[in-house]
Amino acid sequence: MESQKSSIINIAIVGGRHYCPEVLEKTHQSYSQEDLNARIVAVADPDHDSPGMVLAREQGLVTVND
Repeated sequence: MESQKSSIINIAIVGGRHYCPEVLEKTHQSYSQEDLNARIVAVADPDHDSPGMVLAREQGLVTVND
């Protein structure tokens, strides 16, 4: 029987203001789990200095303005 690998789902958050930093902080701790099949990889916000964009850059995530 062949071993099946689960696909990894890449997630981008649109909007870096109110809830984005909270979501990033709560999910960043889960990245070390082996069975994690989804991860946040990017944040998009036109405000380069919004709290979510700043935290995303600190965590090494992709940041874009649109």
